Amino acid sequence: MLATKKFSADSRIFNFNEYHSRDVVALGCLCEPWSLNVASGKLIPRRSQLDCEELLVSSCRISKRGIGGPLVDFDGNIIGMNFYDRKETPFIPGFIVLKCVQHFNDFGTVIRPLHGLRVKTLHEAQLTVLEKIHHDFPEISGVIVEKVEVPSPGHSEIKVGDIITHVNGIPFSSAAE
Repeated sequence: MLATKKFSADSRIFNFNEYHSRDVVALGCLCEPWSLNVASGKLIPRRSQLDCEELLVSSCRISKRGIGGPLVDFDGNIIGMNFYDRKETPFIPGFIVLKCVQHFNDFGTVIRPLHGLRVKTLHEAQLTVLEKIHHDFPEISGVIVEKVEVPSPGHSEIKVGDIITHVNGIPFSSAAE
């Protein structure tokens, strides 16, 4: 049995520009009481094919019984919560799960911010776009704006193609953040 050290709300683990271990295990229940299914794999630097932009992907192969189970790194930190897809194992990052739990405790519901932007993590952009960005800013991480809703809070200043690296002085590197 794995001893869990902490729930990882640290979104830096999803910064695929930095090198660190991407080894993870997905845990799920079996039919027998007190039995676990364990599948090992790695974090994969891309979005899931399912219709939810926040879902990331691991190479762990789970069954439908693994839905809702934790995705854990080899230090015992919970990285996210697993979903199921035949081709891959999508998961929602732990910092999003933690925000949802905090909202539910504070407000009795999950509040989703409406900022009017659709963004994509920089490493998922087309190669020609990445080459131009990397030429001008070799060490950049953040998101690229794909769409700005009209009217919205972001409509007046932010334009499609803009790169966002910080929000309120806090750096981030993925669309899920």
